[in-house]
Parts: sequence; C-alpha cells; structure tokens
Amino acid sequence: MKNFSLNFIFWIAILGAHGLKPVHGLPLSKKPLFSDKTYYAALYEARKKKKNLFVFIRSNICGPCDEMENIILNEPELKEVFSKFFVCLKINCDDDFGTSFCKTHKIPSTPAYLFLNPKDESLIYQDAGFFEKSTMMRLAKAGRNFGALMVEMYAQFETENNLPDDFYEDYTRFLEYRGERALKIKVMRRYIENRTPAQLATPVSWRFLKELCNTTDDRYFDIFYSNLKLFVERFGAMEVKEHAVRIFQMDKERAVVADDDVLFRRALDLYMKVLQITEPDLTEKERKLIENGYKTDYYLRVKNYPQYARYASQCIGDLYANNPRLLYEHALNFVLHVNDREYLEQAVSWAAQSILLSPHYENIAVYAMLLHKTGDSENALKMTYRALEQARQEEVFDKFKIAELQQLLKKMVEPREAVSSPRPQAGKRQTLQKIP
Repeated sequence: MKNFSLNFIFWIAILGAHGLKPVHGLPLSKKPLFSDKTYYAALYEARKKKKNLFVFIRSNICGPCDEMENIILNEPELKEVFSKFFVCLKINCDDDFGTSFCKTHKIPSTPAYLFLNPKDESLIYQDAGFFEKSTMMRLAKAGRNFGALMVEMYAQFETENNLPDDFYEDYTRFLEYRGERALKIKVMRRYIENRTPAQLATPVSWRFLKELCNTTDDRYFDIFYSNLKLFVERFGAMEVKEHAVRIFQMDKERAVVADDDVLFRRALDLYMKVLQITEPDLTEKERKLIENGYKTDYYLRVKNYPQYARYASQCIGDLYANNPRLLYEHALNFVLHVNDREYLEQAVSWAAQSILLSPHYENIAVYAMLLHKTGDSENALKMTYRALEQARQEEVFDKFKIAELQQLLKKMVEPREAVSSPRPQAGKRQTLQKIP
C-alpha cells in the first residue's frame, strides 16, 4: 500500500510539472475535440459552461470531411481555441438525427460548421467547405462574436497593406453572409486594382475578377481581356471561355436594350479573339459561322431586318441544317420581314430542308407562303393544300395564327373552289373551319 501511494504521488508530481491534468487517463493533447454526447446533452453542457455550441457536420463518404476532422481540426492550436471557447459536437448528416438536423438548418454541403447560442439555439454564424487553419481561426472568432470580428477585419482592411489572400477571401465571404454587398465590391476592387498581371493569376484574383465583371464595369472587362493568355495558362481554356461567354452575353443584352450597335460589335470582336486563343483548332469558316450566328440573333432582336437577312443568309443553312424548327422559324422571319428575292430563295431551301427532316403543318405552311412570295403560285397552291391536309392529320384547330397565311389561302383557294372542313365523324370534333 505504501509503495502504491508513493507511485501515485510521483505521477501526480510529474503531470503537475508539465502543467497537465489527467483526463480519463489521457494527456490533454490526446483528448478528443468533439463530445460523444447527444445534441441536447451538448446543448445543456454549453448552457452550463456558458460557452457557444460548435457543430461540425460531416457525411459518411466525404474526403474533405475526413481531412478537416482528422488533420485540420486536430492541430493543437486549433484544438486549444475550439476547446476553450466552445462545446464541440460532431453530427453525421447521414444518420437519422443528422438528416433531420441538416434539413432544419438548411445545410447545403459537407463539411459544414454551425455556431449556435445555447440559450435559444439561435444561429451566430454558419459556413461550409474545406478550410485551412487560418480560416478556421477566423471562424472561431465568428462563432464567438461575429460583429466584433467584422469590426476587426474592417480595421485591418483600412489600415494594413499587403494582407494575405486568405484574409480577402474570408472577409468577402463574411461580408456576403452579412449582406454587405457594397463593401464586398469595394474590397474586391481594391484587391484587383493593386495586383500586377502576374499576381492576378491566383484563384482568389480570378474569382474576384469574374464577380466584378458581373457589375458590367468596363475596367474589369479590360483587365480580363488584356491577360487572356495568362489566365488560359493558369486556369485552362474552357474556364476562360466560359467566363468570356458570360461577359459577351451581358454586353449583348446591354446592346439590345440600348440598340447600341457599337457596343455589340466591340463585344463580339473581343469574344472572337477569345475563341482564337481558347479554341485554336477552329477553322476560319467555323469562326465565321459562329460570328454571323451571333450577328443574326442580335439584328433580329433589334429589328434591323436588312442586316438580319444579310447575316442569316450566310449562316442559317450551315448552322441549323439538322434542326427543323430553327430552319422554319428563320424561314418564317423572312416571310414576314424580308422582300429581297435572293434572300427569299435561300429561305425556301431552309423550309424545304425543315420539311424533309420533320414535316408538320407549320413548316409546310411557311414553305407555301415563301413559294407564293417568290412568284411560284402553282407550287404554292399545292403546298397550301398539303398544309391543310397535314393540319387535318394533326388535328390542328386555328393553331397557326399568321395573317399572311390566311390571306394567302383566301387569295389562292377561294377563286378556284370553296374550301370547307370535312364533315365531323361521330364522336370526333371538327378540326378545321372554312377559310373566311
């Protein structure tokens, strides 16, 4: 008994000399961060200890979750901070309770992090993703007092130079969470404008630049276009092309609204330069088809029909040779808005190709109207009857409401014979009316 007492005192002295306390037989460095208690037991513990509750949410098959739990959150400095200020709990979103918990708290993905006030379970801060140590340190501050963290980071932003990329990344994410969009834009602008071209080729710079381009500020479009090759080398041709498409579509919509031909042509020229870099294997003919396709769409939308006809005639047949609907829709536009015979004859070939691919009432009717408009009245009449027969087969009832077609039918059919609908069969409704 005496020897046992001496040994016990000896080990207590050793632990005390190192500032450690025995915890269930384990040294402090080996103590797990997450409680094995239930959510409600951990909530009660947090209330009792007057700490906030930190909930780490993971799923069963999740590599980032494993790395966050076993490596990042297992670093001594992080463990010390989280253990000191929070009661820490791990929840698996694939378990029965976890599934319900994640649905209630609208968890978008894992790993995810919730910081709750234990008094009323109100949310202090919420985030999701794989984060490095520096970001998790800031998340710990956010979970203690989100408002104080924002004041601290704003002071750093206003007074310190050469702040690291992770600071800007975290700060903009916190600002987004808080709904401070204007300040977030200010932070991103200062970051981008203080970077050299070489410094722009970082994931943070690229993400900020893409978001700033959504503000339709030409400065950031210019930065993007002037560093195309650098971005392609760093982020890949497809990533750069996708962003260029978004910029071009925004500029095109602005040009349509303002009917600004100069803006549209500038945007298109820049986009075609992007294609030269991102898709060098495109032939000259393929690039021209793409360019004329965009011009066709733009001039149709701004109702500049002469320019629309010019560019449509150069590309529609090649672009949409296997798309019956787009072929006949452009043919219809020519019926309604174009009078140049050369252009109309091209539209005849589009309508004929559409019928060949998929015959139906609409494209046959458009074909008839084009034949009539180009002076081929005999074949126009034949196609008119064929359109009517197709309509009977499809059981169309006044589906194709185009005044030009009605006038065409009246002009060509009435002088020859009265066109009446077939007598309805028993139990079947009439599908065509007499032409007025």
